[in-house]
Amino acid sequence: VGPSEIQVDIGTKQTGFVKLEELTNDPSAKTEDLVKKGDELDLIVTKVNDQEGIVYLSKRRFDENKGKEEVAAAVEIMDDYVTESNSGGLVALVKNVRVFVPRSQATLRHSEDYTALVHQNVQLRIIQCEGRHIVGSIRSVLAEKADAAREAFWQTVEVGKKYTGTVKSLTNYGAFVDIGVHRDGLVHISQMAQRRIKHPSEVVRVGDVVTVWVLEVEKAKNRISLTMRPPVQKKV
Repeated sequence: VGPSEIQVDIGTKQTGFVKLEELTNDPSAKTEDLVKKGDELDLIVTKVNDQEGIVYLSKRRFDENKGKEEVAAAVEIMDDYVTESNSGGLVALVKNVRVFVPRSQATLRHSEDYTALVHQNVQLRIIQCEGRHIVGSIRSVLAEKADAAREAFWQTVEVGKKYTGTVKSLTNYGAFVDIGVHRDGLVHISQMAQRRIKHPSEVVRVGDVVTVWVLEVEKAKNRISLTMRPPVQKKV
């Protein structure tokens, strides 16, 4: 096992070599971390030099070919690791296969920074597979989870329930607060303080974390009204 390649016994008079870049797709990997003397590897031949008695082989390509078969047939959600980003989207490794994730399929909201996913483990679903061109969607998985979380939210939300949320935007008539699963509720200006205020910015700013209580639930309209004024405790 050398720093840039390994020598393997392929059962013939020829000597087999596997270069580091043919061991893995990971550019930061080291040979000593990937294999050790005595390991058995699945390899494919990439080049034969009969004059020197040398055969060059690749584990990376073997794994890619095997992975492509599994990825092409996959219908379930798959775990992957995002390796890089470009102007068009992300590149992820799924079972040692490079999968392209278009920018529009990388995040749940188009305003989110998709490059923040680089070097992260995420989940995706294969949406196109034509030869070497494999396309995945992280967004579809996130949307599916968000739908499930929203349904769970509507089943548990009730008037008077307390939440901790983040102020997402301000208007002249109040503030919209995200209380989870991308669910924004309106805090009317009259419900923002015990005193009278002229504008929400007197009390909160975008990004502030606030405590709110559910004032009204209109599931049919997908709407929630909130208050920042603590409910009055009824005397027993």
